[in-house]
This record gives sequence, structure tokens and C-alpha cells, in this order.
Amino acid sequence: MKKVLLILGIYTVVVFAACIICSCVIDVPPLLGVDVSGYKFLRGMKYFFIFLPSVFLSSFAVACSVQWQKCGTGSRQRFSSAMIVRFRNCIIFSLILILVLELAKEIFLPQINSSLAKKEKAPIELREILDTAEDFIAEKKYALAIQYGQMAVEISGGDKAAAGVLKRAEDLYDVEKHFEESENIVPLKAELKPHQTENKGYTPYELIQKSKAAAGKGEWFEAHYWANLAVEGCDGTDTNFSQAVSAANEAWNELQQPKAFSNEAERNYYLKKKEGYIALNYGDSLKAYYIFKNLLSCTDVNVTPDVNEFFELAKEDLEGSYFFFDETEDMNELANQHNIYFTLENIEGGKSVYYIKRSMDINKAGGLVRYVEGFTVVNFDKNGKLNYSFSVPFGKITAVKTSNFSEEDALTLGIDKSWKYIPQVLLQSVDRNTEGLISKPEYVFADDYENRESVCTGLILLPMSFDDFSVISEASCGAENMSFVSLFSFLNKKWNFGYADELFNQCFLCRAMYPLFILILFIFFASFGWNYRIEDKNAHFKFLWLLVLPFFNMIVYVVLELCNYIYEIINYVLVGTCGSLALIVAIVLYTSIFIFDSIMFVSRKE
Repeated sequence: MKKVLLILGIYTVVVFAACIICSCVIDVPPLLGVDVSGYKFLRGMKYFFIFLPSVFLSSFAVACSVQWQKCGTGSRQRFSSAMIVRFRNCIIFSLILILVLELAKEIFLPQINSSLAKKEKAPIELREILDTAEDFIAEKKYALAIQYGQMAVEISGGDKAAAGVLKRAEDLYDVEKHFEESENIVPLKAELKPHQTENKGYTPYELIQKSKAAAGKGEWFEAHYWANLAVEGCDGTDTNFSQAVSAANEAWNELQQPKAFSNEAERNYYLKKKEGYIALNYGDSLKAYYIFKNLLSCTDVNVTPDVNEFFELAKEDLEGSYFFFDETEDMNELANQHNIYFTLENIEGGKSVYYIKRSMDINKAGGLVRYVEGFTVVNFDKNGKLNYSFSVPFGKITAVKTSNFSEEDALTLGIDKSWKYIPQVLLQSVDRNTEGLISKPEYVFADDYENRESVCTGLILLPMSFDDFSVISEASCGAENMSFVSLFSFLNKKWNFGYADELFNQCFLCRAMYPLFILILFIFFASFGWNYRIEDKNAHFKFLWLLVLPFFNMIVYVVLELCNYIYEIINYVLVGTCGSLALIVAIVLYTSIFIFDSIMFVSRKE
């Protein structure tokens, strides 16, 4: 089969070059300047991969007719051993070509389409990002404006307009950071309940001893903190409860006593630390975080060790309800570039529709964290009437163990205990350094909707498996753009997320049977090559024979498109009539066609 390989290889290279050249001379849609060259090359690659099946089939048929010019003997009778050898060689060669086609169809072409779509959307996306940055500047949310400005600069490759917006946002942010004091104070919670996870491993007795040890050193903030944890741990029934309350009261009384300070700076430092400590204990971790962060940067007094400890505790509490703006700074580089959408059933009836502009996965602290941009939720009741909707520029999705929920809570929230983790979406973000800069969801409620307070919580739990999010992300691109493994795993879940059964089943069947379908066509075109092989044994190979290939290729392309259409219609009929048995029926059908096709080939004779 050397001639087959030679002819097919030469023609494939020629077609590849022709596709790249054609793409270079054809006008491109509106693009960013930095994307034009890459877009033309990728578009040429797309043309090449689209034509590749017809290129292989047409050149394979012509190459077989040349190959069997002088190797067509030994087949004077049907089903000859020589014809069976040729059939075997055709099968082996076809399988190699089918592997290349599968790689092109399942891997290369989807990636190229994704890259082209990203470049085509870039001008619109840049305009949207710049408009959003301008809106945040107008709202004095300069940290968010900086983030969007940085995204605009990265997308545009340093566009002057993008750089100008970024520079303006940074200048305003610096002014606010150094000369303005925020007035956004969050009300204190009424319940005194510290709950830092790193201090949960102690028994009440051990906590009381730590409180006494701190009290012996005059570290009354530490003493009160440990005593409070002991009170919480006793839960009112432990024998150590009275000691814990006594230790807490003693420490608090000491904190209330007037103090002598050597200067005004030390006095202000102590009062601020006390303010931050009270905020931390009453659950206002946001206020406590900024107070202790500012105290850590004090230069006119010596920073006490407890300030650093309380800062870390406040940060841990804060990250349970908020995330920081700068956590999404790599969004443009690492995020996928397509919209994600799905629906989930509500426990009380109706559905919630979720829309995400982009998503970015990052491994953090041993687990997977997802950051999403443009997160929007629309909730409908069982009659299809709007209850509420909200949107937020960025959200952070973390995994929560289902084992944390009781059976009753899981039933109420619609959580299947067979799921290992479910997604928790944080909807509020803050600046790491500047107090008062908060990004919150914007809600729209129906006039008669009553449960508004239960909705405005700053975080939501999605009643779905955390692992399903990646598959949904792929499904949002369309069944044809999903990896085959993901498509297969999604078949039994698609109805849970509002996707059509028939569409995904038909796509799966088409892709599963595609190698066998193409193999049938290769054997058919091999028969065609045998029937129209060059009869003159003395004729020498001429490259002029290759001139017939482009014309034959166009005919094959049209025939192949017709065959693909019929193939998809047959598969849709099988899905609609056979349901779950469609795959088995398809295997039997196409195997029968392949056997008939093979018999037709080996029955050829001279």
C-alpha cells in the first residue's frame, strides 16, 4: 500500500496548504488586532479538518485504483484469497485513517472552534468589560473596576482605551485607600458565638486552663477568648460550665477596667483592638478583619501577638461568607470562554434557571474551588411565574460535604445523601485591604413574593453533585462539543438539568457509531477504486492523474454530506423508536451493513 500512502499524503498536504491560503485571503469578522493572524490560521485549520473525511475517502479511492494497476492479479474468481488479502490491507489502512479522523473530530476541531469563538467574541466582550469597569468607577467600587480593567488590557493586548480605564481606576483606588475612610459599618450580631475551626479540638477543661494561663500573663483578650470557647463547648450542661463563665466574666471585667497608657498611640491601639475583638466575638468578622489588619500595620506601637491571632481567626470567619476580589484576577487567562446554563428543580415546586458567563477552576488548600463570572439565577414557581432573580459579577463555588447535613435538613434542601459534595456559592466579595468595598447580588422580586429574607443570604446551596458541574459546563457548549466520555456520563443526568433527551441520545449514538460508519464508506470507496482501477499494466504513474482528485474530492464531499444527513436521520429514528435499546439496534444495523459491504468487496474479480 505504498502508493496509497504516497498519494494520500501528497494530496492531504496540498489540501492543507490550500485551506490555509484560502483562509488568509478571505475577510475576517471584526476582531481585535492581536487576534487577526491567529484567527486566519485557525480558520484554515478548521476548513482542513472539515474537508479531511472527504480528502481521505477520495484520495483513498484514487490511490487504490493506482495501487491495483499492477497488483490486481490472482482474482479471476470471486472470494479469492488475493481479494481477501486486499480486504485485510484496506481494513488496516482504513482503521489508521479513522483514528486520525476521530482525533480531528473529537479533539482538534472542538478546540479550534472554541478558540475561534473566543476570538470572535473578544471585541464584544472587551466592550462589555470596559462598560462594566466604567459602571464600577461610577459606583466608586474601584477594586472591581481595577479587576475588569486588567481583564480588558489582557484581552486587548494593551489597547489604549483599556489601559486608560485601568489607570483611572487604579488612581481612584489609591486616592480612596490613602485619604478616605469608609462609613460602611455592618451591624453586630446579637448572638455571642465564636466558632473558629482551628480551636475546636480542645475540651472545655483544656480551654479553661488556656484561659487561666493567659490571665496569669495579663493577656486578658486571650483569656476571654479561650473562656468564651469553653462556655460554648460546655453547652450549659458540662460540670466545667460555671468555671468557664467565671473565667470569661473575670477576663471581661479586666478588659473594662481603665488602663494607663504611656502615649495616645498606645491608647488608640488598645481601644481599636478591643473594638475588633468585640466585633469578632459577636460574629462581625468583616469589621474585625479590617480592624486587625490595620493594627498589624501599625508602626508607632509594638504589635501584640494576639492581634495576629485574632486577625487570622477573623479572616477564617470572613471567608465563610465572603471572598476577596483579587482571587479572580486570573479569570481571563484560566476561565473557559463559553456560557454555562442549566436548571434545577425546586423543593417547593417550580424551577431555578442558572446562568454563568465563565467559570474558572483552581486547586486550593487540597480541594477544587470554582470562580464564576456573571452568575445569574432566575427562580420560577410551579406555575411558571417569576418569584425572584438576582445577579452578581463574581461568585465563588466551594464543595460542602453532604455528611454535614442531617437527614431532615437534606430532605428540606433537596440534597441526595449519595452525593459526596454539593456546591456552595458565595455571592459576596470584598477588597482584601480597603473596608467598605463590597460586591453583593442585585435582587429583583415579584410584587407578591413573601420569602425575601430567606433568599438574601449572601450564599446559596445548589441541590446537585459538585462533580456534575464540570459535565454541565461541557453540556452547555452543545452535545456535539462535549468529550465522548463526558457525553456518555451525562446521558443519565441530562433531564435533571433541563437538557433534551433526544438531542443528547442522538448525538451520542452518532458519535459512537461514527468509526463503523466511516469504515463502511472506506470499504465502499475501495470497491469503487477496484472497479475503476487503471487497466493498462504497462502505464507508468503520472502526477497528472492527481489532477482528477480536486474534482473527485468535491463530488465525494457532497456525497459524504448526504450520507451524514441520512446517517443522522437513521440514528434519530432509532433513538425515537427504540429508546434505551437504540445503541444495540444501531450496532446490529451498522454491523450488518458492514458485513454486506465487505462481502461486496471480496466478491470483486478481474
